[in-house]
Amino acid sequence: MVDYQDTHPRGTLSHLKAPLAALAAALAFASCASHAETAGNPIRIGALVSLTGGGATSGFSGLTGAKMAIQEINATGGVKGRMLELVVADDQSDPTAAVNEARRLANSQKVDFVYGPLSSQLTLASVPVLRDAKIPQVFTSGSSLLTPAFTPLGFSMNPSAEDQANLMVEQIKTFGGKKVGILIDNGAQTKSGLEYIKSYLSQDGITIAAEQEFPFRSEDKTPQLLSLKGACADSLIIWANTVDDMATILNNEQDIGWQVNMSGAIAQTMFAQPVTKLVPKEYLGRIASVAYRGWTYCPGDKVDDLPYVQFKKRLAAFETARAKDLAPTIAAWGYDAVYLYKAAVESGAQSGPEIAAWIEKNSASVPAVSGKLDGVGPNSHFLVGIGGMTLVDHLGEPGPEGLFPRTDCTKK
Repeated sequence: MVDYQDTHPRGTLSHLKAPLAALAAALAFASCASHAETAGNPIRIGALVSLTGGGATSGFSGLTGAKMAIQEINATGGVKGRMLELVVADDQSDPTAAVNEARRLANSQKVDFVYGPLSSQLTLASVPVLRDAKIPQVFTSGSSLLTPAFTPLGFSMNPSAEDQANLMVEQIKTFGGKKVGILIDNGAQTKSGLEYIKSYLSQDGITIAAEQEFPFRSEDKTPQLLSLKGACADSLIIWANTVDDMATILNNEQDIGWQVNMSGAIAQTMFAQPVTKLVPKEYLGRIASVAYRGWTYCPGDKVDDLPYVQFKKRLAAFETARAKDLAPTIAAWGYDAVYLYKAAVESGAQSGPEIAAWIEKNSASVPAVSGKLDGVGPNSHFLVGIGGMTLVDHLGEPGPEGLFPRTDCTKK
């Protein structure tokens, strides 16, 4: 280091000018370098998903969609020149593990955004951790407890339990059901949805024959189905949030020789493809269920250019090794979640609260695979409202490009 005192006379101001100028230049350079380094740092995307446990099939699908979005975005230069970096956390389909992994993502991994979890009980457990860390989150859960007050920085790709209940009861009316049975799992979403189902049935004068609940991944639903059959239910509302539970219901129904029309939640549509690997596809023939309009068609529609169809083609090319295990509908949620975050950051939003505020005001402007994200507002953080949903049938035998036929086609 140069000692300026040896080269300039003491007691004059001139000897200070050179070192001060050099210091100023050095600080300016350091400031620019620091800013450039920060701008170039990767954006860390946390994926809080079930890789093990009862939700592993769904977790794999959502994670694959998020991975594909990240690859596409990085291939086109990232977000404002920053690459996206994925950090995966396995919530093990368990609320305690979800909390621990949320803490790891927030505290040691320092992620900027979190996609997941899928099921409501895991989301309800993890939200406080990410909320306190001011990390924006897009999950895929439908519990009515996920209000803007509870999750101010979190949004759901899943429709609300209330909107799903509304549509399921509408389908029961189409069946002509007068004495309906209810069969649901013991998750947070379905429990909150149950009250809406009962309210809508009461408003429409439909009697509830009986209600039955089963634990996640229980191996036998025969007792519940026999009880509902014994109560003379002429139709069923089912709400099963794992592939295995949906398959078990359909197998057990056949075992007891009962054939009854079923109205299902959006999970029944999402799980249709993997369920056909576990049961004959004709078992799904009596189910009509909730879906996003982006996944559907009516006979005569031109479908090749639909965003969901194009997405599915890219997804098949992206994940070849385990393509048969994918639920494209769930993969679409992970994909859309990452692109929604990208849009918020590119708008200039930086902090978690800024990103959440932008999503609340502008999500409808973001193109999404599943349909228009127009459900968000000050009173709802569910990204798709009831106008973006419909009912579908023929779940075991979807139409062209794997789209589901809408039940209202004749009403177009």
